[in-house]
Amino acid sequence: MNKFFTLFALGITLYASAQKKVLTHEDYDKWKSIGSYDLSANGKYVRYEINPQEGDGNLYVYDANNDETKKFTRGYGAKFTHNNNYLVFKVKPEYAETREAKRKEKKKDEMPRNHVVVVDLNTWVMDTINEASSFKISEEYEGWVAIKLENKRKEKKDKSKDEKNSKEEESAEEKKSEKEKSSKEKDEKKSKKKIVKNRILLWELGGSKRDTIGWVNEYSFAKKSPRLLYSIKNEKADSIKGVFFYENGQSELLDTNGKSFVKLAISEQGDKMVWSSTQDSADAEV
Repeated sequence: MNKFFTLFALGITLYASAQKKVLTHEDYDKWKSIGSYDLSANGKYVRYEINPQEGDGNLYVYDANNDETKKFTRGYGAKFTHNNNYLVFKVKPEYAETREAKRKEKKKDEMPRNHVVVVDLNTWVMDTINEASSFKISEEYEGWVAIKLENKRKEKKDKSKDEKNSKEEESAEEKKSEKEKSSKEKDEKKSKKKIVKNRILLWELGGSKRDTIGWVNEYSFAKKSPRLLYSIKNEKADSIKGVFFYENGQSELLDTNGKSFVKLAISEQGDKMVWSSTQDSADAEV
């Protein structure tokens, strides 16, 4: 009898072994993992990410009061605001689109870009800020969000039109004086300088105020107030370079005595600030 059970058990083991599938790289690619996750301070919402080994991940928000889950395609890096009224997160471009752009060795300015989404958790209404790379909010105060905008893309020239226009303008250009040509070149240089870079969008959540500030080098929110400290640095820009204090839609200039303003710090209530400045264009060292 013991011999029979031994043979029977052996047969089951061999059968189970024969049923096992050999894993391949395609199977590994199908595996998914839980990424970043968090519980809102009031315990009403849970947000978490599920990401595949390769491909597009998703952000999920579980509403405990209504027992429902919302899905946000390719969302990641989410944060609840202090009073749990809003959720702010970034959205990646499609994996296939980014992969194709890399395959074609496109320039940085031509690559697909992130965007930032603000969700009102009371209504689930979404606002999307296109071509935005990151954001910051006060940890213990709800009211404002600072969103880092991507630099504007360079305008693509129509080569066919350029070739046609160049032929038509060849004869006309020959008649132009050197003085006129130099004047045109100066105008083009001036127009390039007017393109504002390193912009942040300051947005009053639940309000109507929105301000865009350019040439921002560093910026930081106070932990327990809507006050923001930021610095502007650009050698070619016409704007004033220095350290600024921002509150409720108004900017106040604090310091212009330097060429570089770095390592900004602001107290929890936003009533005390410190930074480093130097007369050298290189960053100062403390």
